[in-house]
Amino acid sequence: MPTTKTIEPSSSKGTESADRVADVLLLFSRADGALGVSEIARLWD
Repeated sequence: MPTTKTIEPSSSKGTESADRVADVLLLFSRADGALGVSEIARLWD
């Protein structure tokens, strides 16, 4: 009988990435002016 390999999804990585993308989009939508990568990083520290 052939063997099958079960692949379990890595849901936590995708969820964390989606959460981070949502956070960045919210920052852009609430910003009065342009935001840079360094400024966003400072906001999260």
